[in-house]
Amino acid sequence: MNARPRLWRVLLSCLLVLLLLRAGPAMAAAALLSADDALLFDARVGSLSVGNGIRGFTVEDAICLDMGDVIEALKIAVVPSEDKRRAQGWAFDEARHIAIDRDTGEARFGTEYMRLGANDIHDSRSGWCVDTQALGRWLGVTFDADTTNAILTITSPAPLPIEAALRRTAAAERLATKTQPQTAGLEKHRFPYRLWRMPALDASLAAGWQRDAKGAQVRTTRYEMLASGELAYASAEARLASDANAMPDSLRLRLYRADPDGQLLGPLAATQAAIGDVDSFAIPLVAGSASGRGVALTNRPLDAIGEFDKVALTGLLPQGWDAELYRNGELLRVVPADADGRYAFRDIALRHGVNVLEVVRYGPQGQVRRERRVYNIAAQSPGPGETWWSTNIVQGNHDLLRFGTSRQTPASGWRGSMAVDHGLGRGTSIGAAIVRAPSSDGSADYGHLNLRGGLGGMLGEVSWAGRRGGGSAMRASVVGDLFKTSIAVEAVHNRGLRSERMDPALRSYVGVALDRPVHAAGLILPLHFDLRSTRQQSGQGVEANGRLSVATRSVAASLVGGWSRFQSSDGMARESATAGLLVSGRAGKVRLRGEVHWRLKPDPTLMGVQLTANRALGATDMVQISANYAAGEKKVAIDAAYARDFGPAALTLNLSGDSRRAVAIGLGLTFSVGPGANGRFGRVRSASQARGGGLLVRAFRDLDGNGRRDAGEPPFADPVGVLVNDLPLPARLRGEEARDIELDGLSPATPIKIALDEASLSDPFDIPSNPGVLVTPRAGLHEVVELGVSPSASVEGTLAMNGRALAGETIELLTMDGTSAYRARTEFDGMFSFERVRYGRYRLKVAQGRHPQVEQIVELGQARSMARLGVIDVGTVQRMAAR
Repeated sequence: MNARPRLWRVLLSCLLVLLLLRAGPAMAAAALLSADDALLFDARVGSLSVGNGIRGFTVEDAICLDMGDVIEALKIAVVPSEDKRRAQGWAFDEARHIAIDRDTGEARFGTEYMRLGANDIHDSRSGWCVDTQALGRWLGVTFDADTTNAILTITSPAPLPIEAALRRTAAAERLATKTQPQTAGLEKHRFPYRLWRMPALDASLAAGWQRDAKGAQVRTTRYEMLASGELAYASAEARLASDANAMPDSLRLRLYRADPDGQLLGPLAATQAAIGDVDSFAIPLVAGSASGRGVALTNRPLDAIGEFDKVALTGLLPQGWDAELYRNGELLRVVPADADGRYAFRDIALRHGVNVLEVVRYGPQGQVRRERRVYNIAAQSPGPGETWWSTNIVQGNHDLLRFGTSRQTPASGWRGSMAVDHGLGRGTSIGAAIVRAPSSDGSADYGHLNLRGGLGGMLGEVSWAGRRGGGSAMRASVVGDLFKTSIAVEAVHNRGLRSERMDPALRSYVGVALDRPVHAAGLILPLHFDLRSTRQQSGQGVEANGRLSVATRSVAASLVGGWSRFQSSDGMARESATAGLLVSGRAGKVRLRGEVHWRLKPDPTLMGVQLTANRALGATDMVQISANYAAGEKKVAIDAAYARDFGPAALTLNLSGDSRRAVAIGLGLTFSVGPGANGRFGRVRSASQARGGGLLVRAFRDLDGNGRRDAGEPPFADPVGVLVNDLPLPARLRGEEARDIELDGLSPATPIKIALDEASLSDPFDIPSNPGVLVTPRAGLHEVVELGVSPSASVEGTLAMNGRALAGETIELLTMDGTSAYRARTEFDGMFSFERVRYGRYRLKVAQGRHPQVEQIVELGQARSMARLGVIDVGTVQRMAAR
């Protein structure tokens, strides 16, 4: 009788034990994780920090992550339900849909699914805490939690959208905070000159046949070659061009050196020295800049201009190319190549502040070359006690060797000048020059004086010029900003001065120019207006010009208009008005450039139209069509071109005809031979290698962090990015193993900052060995720049005052020359830490001069990558200092 109850009790006990065993994991999983046990991880994708920290918990020897923090850090579109039983959305790509259902115990992600394990999801007060392995599978990433350093590294087979967003943000911050790259204190990478370096050679060959309107037929063969290299320990540039019969026509050669630090010619401290084909220096009221054979020397900064408010831009432009000029994004002028293979933009007016001038050159094979220069009028005077000088002797419009007859122009003939400017302080300087230059009645000698200064945000110059034998002139110019409008005022009074820039018939001249941005339809439209009044011996005139420009991502256009009236001394009046439109941009995949000019008064008529459209047909082919109408010749001409880039060379076929039944056909071939990535001559390309400089950037593993590649330091294995002047630029990797980065087409003789892009380093503890180097590229040459990647160090300690923690104090690590390198703020308990610190020797101080007695030398390197400074008690330090 008693056995049966005992049996039922045993069976009931076993059932209860089974139920408890089954419910145990669920009860454990349901237990809330305590916030006191959380770890706060610094989440990093590569070397980029994401989010504001991700909380994690240690559960049964595994790490789970707060899902809400992960969603916020990685910007994932996944939303948990209010009852915390389900979550759904998508991660990184809408095709990767995610659905988590704890009731059914399933997780679906993309085209996969998995059963939820007992320890995959835990509950916390803020929501779910998900195991790193499970969460990584759902999102398609890998989470690596370093609990020692509280760093959570997130890796993905493909770049995550958050990476691109962070890089764009970093680039925007660089653009917003830096108008110029930060170059102070950078190491200057100098390349030694050699007696001879094989030059890079650009060659352009053309053959054609044409029949004019009268039926006469002509065959032409031309070539043009440009070589850039080194000769006699100087940079060398040579241009050889033929006539229409393939006979040599002209040879230009220039030997030059440029040093922005002014270390040329010993005690002369010159910045530029050139002989051969050079440009003369412009002198206000007397002579403009002219190109020809001669010699030029100066110690002026490389970006300084000879005149106060005007500049001239000249450069090489092969036949068949066009050049556009932009100022601060505003399209100003368009010119074709002249007969000497140059472009020339003379007397470009500069405005108050920064003037970014960009010359965009377009070639017949669809090539686009850009050259940018920055001028600031306020920086065009020497500093206090500084003296700038320049001298030149040039035979204008004469090449070094002319096989034919030189074209005679007003700029032909010998000219020379010597100019000196001295800074008096506070933006004030005085200058003097002596000049010999051609004029309409032959060469003459001139003297020139000028005074520059600033007052109340306005900058001005007063200059005087006189000619030996009689005649003088004065000029006053003021530029500045008033009411968000750039103002330029110029006045000239002439007392019979005859020069290249002054007509003795001119008595006086007054001009006012206004530039103001106008906001309309969400765009900023630069508006320009100028008014000029002149008095001459034969009468007086008034001239007005206006320009309204627009620049968007796809088009730049300028609408220009002009009106003038001249009344002669006998009472006769002449009046004229013109209008024009300049356009350059894209319409879909077609690049368009065009000009239209009208005469409005007298006799309104269309003066001319020019339109060019080209479109790329794949990666190697291009077709271009040009139409031109000239009212003066009453002729319509159409030109069609097809170009194919074969890699080593580009071939162009041209067909043209006009309304007078003239036809022409031409075939062109362009190629370039230059040094390759290894510096050896023989790399053949269709793109120019002689007009720009090149750099080969190599990253190496800098084991000791000294910034120099020592013996035994291997190449850096992973691909890296490069910053040029603090901005990331696209660069082509030179192979999967070498990981070298090649930069082509750099402006020669212009210093640039080259640095490794820290955001491209995959290991969060790797950093560039230095903030970058300053490099001056040379035309036609490829130089190697080696930049190190070194491990980083860390510094930590506690700041206290008489045993009590000092919270909220800013701590600095200064380089030994006093430059602030790193900053940190003490926590509530006085602790501070510096992470990712470059190896080196630093001084640790409290910022803003607080507690100046606190100073400690910190040395970091291979032997000491973690500096634990312990407690730094300000009170103790002060008492010791008082003793």
